[in-house]
Amino acid sequence: MGVVIGIDFGEKRVGTSMSDPEGRVAVAGPVLDGADQRKLVRAIAALVDEEAAETVVIGMPVNMDGSMGESAERVVRFVTRLSDVLDIPVETCDERLTSVQAERTLRYGRGGETRKGGRPGRKRGKARRGEKSDVDRIAAVLILQSFLDRRRRASQ
Repeated sequence: MGVVIGIDFGEKRVGTSMSDPEGRVAVAGPVLDGADQRKLVRAIAALVDEEAAETVVIGMPVNMDGSMGESAERVVRFVTRLSDVLDIPVETCDERLTSVQAERTLRYGRGGETRKGGRPGRKRGKARRGEKSDVDRIAAVLILQSFLDRRRRASQ
């Protein structure tokens, strides 16, 4: 199956993840600077080479009603740009609510218990600046794991 790279695309930060060679489990990768797209494309290409990846999957920020807004259009343009540079498939995966889920995972863990430093309820608030890169990293893992699970189910 081969390694798959997952990407949570953002204008400021880009979370990455990668799968194991069997395509079963997604693990967090580095958070890249998203401000300069030329540098970002080079960084992703280097990551693809380093991991000997066979596919890249990028989260598509589809609106809750299924329509594509401005963010999704930015991702489509970026997918085209990345596809022009890479010799492997670049696919998209619906990423609705992955950032919300990532933030909850950061705060509460998988089972809902409050993690060290987490604050329940309304006191929780938004992620602090230092935590934002963790949210991007976890969102990239969630995007990739969703893609891997869907692909595995389709092949069975």
